[in-house]
Amino acid sequence: MKYVVKGSIKGAKNSGFEIEVDAKSEKHARDLATTTIGSRQGINKSKIEIGSVEKR
Repeated sequence: MKYVVKGSIKGAKNSGFEIEVDAKSEKHARDLATTTIGSRQGINKSKIEIGSVEKR
């Protein structure tokens, strides 16, 4: 299923993001989003705040 994950990065201005992932569950979608954003931006997962997860 497709999920849209919205969130931001702690301590950064204008750091909102919205990413669409193909996942098995909401928890899986959160994990995929944090891994993807973390690897793209070069930041720790602990600095990523997930605001919402919605099924598309």
